[in-house]
Amino acid sequence: MKEKDLLKSVSDKNMPDLEKIRQNVLNQTPKKKKPIILSLKPSRLLAVAAIAALALIGTVAAVANQNGGLFAPVQEETTIETVKVTEPATSKPAKPEIKQTAPQKQKTVHKETNAERIQRYIKRLTDKGFNATWLYDLGKIDGYHIVYAGNNNKSYYKCNYVIGEYTFHSNRQQSPYGLGFYASNEDHSYTLADAYEEGIFEDFSDVIEKIADYDERNIPVRISENDSNSNLFKNFFDGGDIFTLAEIKTAENYKLYFNIASSYKKKSAEKTIDNYTFYIHKTQKPYDLGLFIVIDGKILTLEEALDDGIITMDEIYETIHNDSDVPYNFGLFRDEEEETQETTAAVEENQAAEE
Repeated sequence: MKEKDLLKSVSDKNMPDLEKIRQNVLNQTPKKKKPIILSLKPSRLLAVAAIAALALIGTVAAVANQNGGLFAPVQEETTIETVKVTEPATSKPAKPEIKQTAPQKQKTVHKETNAERIQRYIKRLTDKGFNATWLYDLGKIDGYHIVYAGNNNKSYYKCNYVIGEYTFHSNRQQSPYGLGFYASNEDHSYTLADAYEEGIFEDFSDVIEKIADYDERNIPVRISENDSNSNLFKNFFDGGDIFTLAEIKTAENYKLYFNIASSYKKKSAEKTIDNYTFYIHKTQKPYDLGLFIVIDGKILTLEEALDDGIITMDEIYETIHNDSDVPYNFGLFRDEEEETQETTAAVEENQAAEE
């Protein structure tokens, strides 16, 4: 492209063809003379500079414009902050791999039946020496089941069991514990008297209420607050809270009781009163024979009642032999019977007890 044509295109404000310019430059042979640009007039020099600038701008713009245009729109520079955006998962996360283990057999918990529980209680009572063969479960107080238990060896005599402020009246005695009431849990079994003495109940009146509310009519026990006789014996036994009185005889003016002691001295003895001899197997406290007369609001020992003429030894002998179910701590014989077989057996029993 000739120089004049180039200038003419610039003056005509027509954009030059860059490719022709490039080819024109490549086809020119360098001459050893002053560069043309220096020999140009200032006006033409300005035109050449303008053409070069336009060429440079066009080249840069062509490179920047991916659409092939000569000029790309100029955009203002903006600062873009990169913000991490947590997009919701488009798929469910993979489940963690679970190691397969051999299935374990589940332990079968056996629910104890009522019959099994009763047998368990009976066994525990038997292990404690109570020898129970049946029981009624009356309910639970302070972690202990209140049970009424015994076996078929019943004794039919009246007996009053004084425990704390209450008296249990029973006409039929169970064996081996006459009252027949126990407190039992997984570890221990107590007679009701022992449970009271150990203080395992927060309020003993709750036990009384539980027994009184039981509907089973086979329990031949009546409960009352201590009567005058019970209070007399409590005072006689120095404020004792637990004792058992077998009611032997009720006459017009007195009542004869035998104290079934919870503990005895392991000591045998003989006591002769008015031609009658007591062979004592185990000695009681505070009165060795354990026979008392209640009359006119007073308690007398047997010997005191005999001295006062309230009762005779003949009556005592007859009464005691008619109530053979009562667990006396002695054997009673007339003097003329000392050489009989009964007396001999009693002596042998005393000797065995001492050994």
